[in-house]
Amino acid sequence: MLGNLEVILEFFRENYIKFPIVLYVLGFAVHNAYLSLYGSYEFELIQARYILSGIGFLGFVSLCVVYMSFHLNLSYLPDNYKIKIVLPWLLRVFSLPAILYVFLHGQPVFSDVSTAKEELWLWLYLSFGQLVVLSSLTNIIFSLTSGNDIYAKTVRTLSLWCALPFLILCFYASSQSSELKSLVMFIVYFLAGFVGLSFRHADRNYNVEPDYLSPEAKEEHENSFQLVVGILALCFVCWSAISKYSENIYPYIPTAIGGSKIEAATLYSGTGVTPVEIIQESSKWFLIRNSDTKKIEKIKASSIDRVVYTGE
Repeated sequence: MLGNLEVILEFFRENYIKFPIVLYVLGFAVHNAYLSLYGSYEFELIQARYILSGIGFLGFVSLCVVYMSFHLNLSYLPDNYKIKIVLPWLLRVFSLPAILYVFLHGQPVFSDVSTAKEELWLWLYLSFGQLVVLSSLTNIIFSLTSGNDIYAKTVRTLSLWCALPFLILCFYASSQSSELKSLVMFIVYFLAGFVGLSFRHADRNYNVEPDYLSPEAKEEHENSFQLVVGILALCFVCWSAISKYSENIYPYIPTAIGGSKIEAATLYSGTGVTPVEIIQESSKWFLIRNSDTKKIEKIKASSIDRVVYTGE
C-alpha cells in the first residue's frame, strides 16, 4: 500500500505542472462545444472558468469510471465475463443514471393524467436506481456481500435475479424521457469503453497484434501507423465524450462547481426591460435566449445597466 502511494506521489511531483494545462484545455473544449449548440464560440484565452469546467468534466468522468470499476478484475477484463459478475455489474452501471438524473433535473412530479403513465415508469426507475446506487456504495465501503453468511448470499442472489427486470425498466423509462435517455446513452459510452479494453486485454493474452499494413511493411512503419491510428482514435473518443457531456450534462451543473447552468434573469438597459435566460456571461458579452422571442442573442455587457437574477 505504501509503495503504491509513493508511486502516486512521485507521479504528481513529476507532472504537477501539466495538470492545470490539461484541465484548461479540457475546459476550453467543453465550454466551446457547449456554446456551439447555440451557434456561438468563445476564443478569449484568459478565462479562469475553463479550469473549473475542466475539473468538472474530469471529475465527472473519473467518478463514473471509479464507480463502474469496483469488484472488477481490471488487469484482465475478460475474466469478468461470467453471469454472476456481469449481471450485478450491469445492475450497478445502469442504476447510475438515476442519481445523475435527480442531481441534474431534480425529482419528477406528476403533472397531469395524460402523462401519468410515463412519469410513473420514470419514478419507479429513479426510486429503484437510487436504492441500488446507495446499496452499492454501502457494499463497496463495508463489503457486505463478501462471505457466505445469509445476508451476503441474499444480496448476491437479489443482485443477480433483479438485474434483467431492472435493465428492462431502465430502457423502457428512458424511452419515455429524453433527459433520462441522454444520460443512459452517456453511460453506454463508458460500457463500450470497458468492452473495447477487454478485447485489447484478450489480444495481449493470446499474443494477437493487429496488422494495419501489409505483411511486407517494415516494423517501424507498422509501429508509426499504429501510433497515428491510436492518436486519432483517442482524439475521437475524447471529442465524443466532450460533446455528449457538453450537450447533456454541462448545461445543468451550476457554474460554481464546473458547469454552465442556464439562469433566468431580467436585463435592464437603455432599450427597456427584457426577460431572458443567460447562457453565457463574461466581462464583455452576454449570450442570452430572449424569453419573449425565444431567439438567441449576443449582447455587449457595456450596454446593460443592471441584471436581476430571478431564479427558477
